[in-house]
Amino acid sequence: MNQTRPQRSYQVQHRISGLLRIFALFLLIIVFLFFAGMFFEPELKEMVQNFWNAPLVEFFRIALNPHTARYMITALSVLVFVTLAAGSYVRDIYALPRLRQGVRYVISSLFALFVPRIIVDGGEKKLEKNEVNLIDVIGGPGHVIIQPGNAVMFKELRRPSTISIRESYYLRPFETIGQIVNLDEQQDSRSDIPAISRDGIRLTIRDIQFRYRLFPELQYGRPKKRTIDDPYPFDERALWNSAYNLPVTDSGPDSWKTVVGRAVVGGITDFISEHDIDYLTAPREAGIDPRREIRYSLLHGPTKNSLRNNGAELVWVDIGHFEIDPAVDEQRTDYWAADWLGNAQVQRAYGEAKRQMFLEMGRAEAHAEMVIALTEALKDVNWGQEPAETIRKLLVLKTAEIIENWVNSRQKPGNNQDQKTSFFEDILGE
Repeated sequence: MNQTRPQRSYQVQHRISGLLRIFALFLLIIVFLFFAGMFFEPELKEMVQNFWNAPLVEFFRIALNPHTARYMITALSVLVFVTLAAGSYVRDIYALPRLRQGVRYVISSLFALFVPRIIVDGGEKKLEKNEVNLIDVIGGPGHVIIQPGNAVMFKELRRPSTISIRESYYLRPFETIGQIVNLDEQQDSRSDIPAISRDGIRLTIRDIQFRYRLFPELQYGRPKKRTIDDPYPFDERALWNSAYNLPVTDSGPDSWKTVVGRAVVGGITDFISEHDIDYLTAPREAGIDPRREIRYSLLHGPTKNSLRNNGAELVWVDIGHFEIDPAVDEQRTDYWAADWLGNAQVQRAYGEAKRQMFLEMGRAEAHAEMVIALTEALKDVNWGQEPAETIRKLLVLKTAEIIENWVNSRQKPGNNQDQKTSFFEDILGE
């Protein structure tokens, strides 16, 4: 992962080769001027005849003579034409908006001049609005400035090249940026996600919040701790997976962020499709927490393996809340109300039956007490000469005594008559 020395050596090599090409081009122009002066300038005939006496001196005298200066226009015109033609070709191949951008790429590739640069920060390339950067469109050569907390995977035309988290990376020709990952924890959210429960109820999941990161480097089976020398330990294989395990659609490969969000949402919707709506929103058994089960399945279940295959690790998740269609919610309320009403009616009937049983028991006890009291009262009675009258008076007195005792035991202010009537109904019946 440390590419500092190879990149510096290649950068120096490219600059030296660019200087050599400039020198070779300058030398080629001098040679062209020499032959032009030798064959087409009669004024230089004496220099041409003395060429073999002092070849080096006469060479420069002929090439740099004022009479050959006009041939410089031809050489420079050819050079400009070739450069413009090459720039136009590059522009046409890569659909660049301006010719000068193609020319700049040709010059930077040949002579290591006007080399483009691009900054990587926050997990993305920093480009101005409507900016066309040659590194972003074509690739190297160029400088890639990598800000701390970012990892960049580079690739060549047919294969990956290397991974770097260093401050600066010098791209080789046609080497491009393959994948950029922010090594800090990422925050993302999803909302208005449709789902269907096992019993066919449609619902909408709102305000899903989650945090994730590139899968960390493991040490003794646990994530490696951060240090000053290695502030962002990450698994290089995870970075490869984040770049090459992405699904491809009609519009091209999905972004890593999109794939992670889809995996989290898929884990939630899969759980919903496996359970009834009552289990999800109103479990009837104690100790059941469906939201906790969903979080566990996301952090430790199949979703964890799916995210790891894409080089990600879920750190935290809030599954938001479920919104059900109001019509369905009303039907659920009516169903629950019918169930509750049936239970209430059963309980009411059971209470009414118990009340009737207690009333009958009270009447029987009252009759028994009255008979017992009369029997006790007749034991020590002096019957006299008129037993029938004596029994009548005794019954009246004893009945009045029982009524008085009963009223005193159950008397309530403002309701004496009602209680007496209730007593007569209990004792004598209607």
